[in-house]
Amino acid sequence: MAIKKQWYEIIAPKMFDEKKIGDTLTSDPKHLVGRTISVSLADLTGDYSKFYTKLLFRIESIDDKAYVKFIGHECMQERIYRMVHRYMRRVDCVEDVVTKDNNKVRIKVIFILLKRVNTSIKDSARRKTRELLNKIAAENTFNDFINMILKDELQNTIRKEVSKIYPVGNIEIRKSELMEEKTDKIAELIQKKPETKAKKEFKKEATKPKKDSTKPKKDTRKEAKQEAKPKDTEDKIEDKPKPDNKTKDTETNKEEKKE
Repeated sequence: MAIKKQWYEIIAPKMFDEKKIGDTLTSDPKHLVGRTISVSLADLTGDYSKFYTKLLFRIESIDDKAYVKFIGHECMQERIYRMVHRYMRRVDCVEDVVTKDNNKVRIKVIFILLKRVNTSIKDSARRKTRELLNKIAAENTFNDFINMILKDELQNTIRKEVSKIYPVGNIEIRKSELMEEKTDKIAELIQKKPETKAKKEFKKEATKPKKDSTKPKKDTRKEAKQEAKPKDTEDKIEDKPKPDNKTKDTETNKEEKKE
């Protein structure tokens, strides 16, 4: 019997006006839940200047259609390679921020300083970006914060403030991740994961009673020496005849008589 399959439309969340992202085919709609989908930002918004940005979604629920949730974005590696040039300094910053609606997001920023500078200037620029990310995230909801990233509003504010320390060239938020869902899934996997044989053996050895160290130890050296002696020498010693005292006495008496 051939298994019947059905097509489902994938619908974007409200922050992207619930547009149709694509279609997927499945025999059982339960298999679709939890599946991740990547979509180009240029295809979704029509802004082809952002062709290098990929949006990541996860299917959350299925009715007649599949509804997804935004879980992050990332830039293509080719974009990052073209940002870095000779005689310039690359600065990376990774920060976990919490939005106004208590969503934990990991932000990865890259920006280019126009000349080679000391590490002290790099550290001060990185510290300033972290302060700005935490401040702006605390003032906005998750949807507003992501819209600021996709529209380059957050990148422009960081460039203005960091340029006061040292002039900044290109800047990009190369990746964003929604962290709460990841930690919950990892905890579930750890609970479901069965114990391995090595862990069970280790627990058994740990519960075994330890031997008393107060007992005197045997001298193994003496025993080893005794065992190492050859048996042939012992047999030869046993085969030698012992001298009799009676024969000695008779011989001495005979000699005295002759004299």
